[in-house]
Amino acid sequence: MKLSDGSWRHAAVFSVLLSGLILAGCSRRETLPGIEENATADQHLPFEAPSDKGGIFPTGSLAPTAIPAGTPVTIHVRLSLSSASSRAGDPFEAVLDEPIIVRGHTLAPRGAVLTGKVLDAKASDQFQEAGYLRLCLTAISLNGRILPIQTSSIFMKRGSHEQRNVTIVRDGAGKKGALIGTSIDAPGTTYATGSMDVGVAPERSLTFRLAQPLPL
Repeated sequence: MKLSDGSWRHAAVFSVLLSGLILAGCSRRETLPGIEENATADQHLPFEAPSDKGGIFPTGSLAPTAIPAGTPVTIHVRLSLSSASSRAGDPFEAVLDEPIIVRGHTLAPRGAVLTGKVLDAKASDQFQEAGYLRLCLTAISLNGRILPIQTSSIFMKRGSHEQRNVTIVRDGAGKKGALIGTSIDAPGTTYATGSMDVGVAPERSLTFRLAQPLPL
């Protein structure tokens, strides 16, 4: 079949256009990987950057939400206590001698009011058996709220008749504590009376420890 001059021209134009499209497609496919590699190389995820060791820990400035177990609570009683007059279950009032500070935050200021309880008490008798006291703290007033607390207990007992001026303090677990006073005139937490009883004066300090964390 013999094509006319017009048909040849149309066929030639179509052939050129088709060849151009094919070449453009090949060129596009050859350049795409390079573009993708460059985009990947230029992209950096935030967590891939080196950490700044000099930065501030985001929760470091947050105030603690609880006072941990084991925190010391140093107080003085408002009124004297004595094994001669105290009975198990008697309440007493106390004042915080030292602020409670956790991670730089004052969670309980000096002067905060506390309540305590006489867990056990026994007066000395006519047979010169020594009197004793066991005390613990039961609550603290913070920011207008009364918060119940659990603390270790402190046990105080006079020594023998020959050593009646010696007072031993023991914690709630029965472990021997510090020898607080070796004579009536020695500075210490407790005082010894003229009999075989033992007592706590308002000017003396007692240190308990929290047995459970105290949520604030």
